[in-house]
Amino acid sequence: MTDPSGTPLTSVVLAAHQRIGRLVSAAEEFHGPQAAGRERWSAASTVLSTHLAAMERAVYPAAVKHASGGRGHVAGQLRAARAVALAIRDLEHQLYGDFFAPQRSVALSQEAVRPVLDDYLQGERELVQNLVDGLTGSQERSVAQRLTVAQEIGASRPHPHVPLRWPLSAVAFWFNRNWDALLDVLDNRIAAESRPRQTVPVGRWGHYLTGLPLSQQPPQVPHPRAQMRQPDRQAERPGDAP
Repeated sequence: MTDPSGTPLTSVVLAAHQRIGRLVSAAEEFHGPQAAGRERWSAASTVLSTHLAAMERAVYPAAVKHASGGRGHVAGQLRAARAVALAIRDLEHQLYGDFFAPQRSVALSQEAVRPVLDDYLQGERELVQNLVDGLTGSQERSVAQRLTVAQEIGASRPHPHVPLRWPLSAVAFWFNRNWDALLDVLDNRIAAESRPRQTVPVGRWGHYLTGLPLSQQPPQVPHPRAQMRQPDRQAERPGDAP
């Protein structure tokens, strides 16, 4: 069995788990609809929602193919992920006073998050370990890279009812991340420790409208989404096999 502490994929996943745990613990210090509590839960929801979407996009398809008992394990994790997304979504409705949300106290909604989250994270660690045991070194690096990129561009809000089967899941990933980005701009929702918003370079017509010279055009940086389409071209070395 592979050492879980030194592999690329488990390192990415464990770092995400530590980040999520730190944000959720900070948010749990507030009991009620205080502004500080809303901000901290917003930060935790953003990071957690992005991680859930990234796992569905980058890791679960590989787990179905390569992990021991992959399809059944992935199905269980998807159910656990839906439970987490529903709990976070319900809590956000209570914190922000959604008129159509079921009427319950904020404290009860907060208490419902931790059990389903702990169950999900434990199952995810086990799934990732099973996946690592079934991958070669180059395959694991490829999955780890895809997960890292997906965590930078995934949805920023919980979506418990997204389709699970390709190609609808890929369409939902793209739609949700763009829709959430629009809502975040409209709500001026900038969560702490969340990914920075992608800026679009000003084009020629933009410079005409703003009166800026073309020499002030900033260098264009490839969008992270383009990296997900690039196959891992690094040759596998003899020592990469598990």
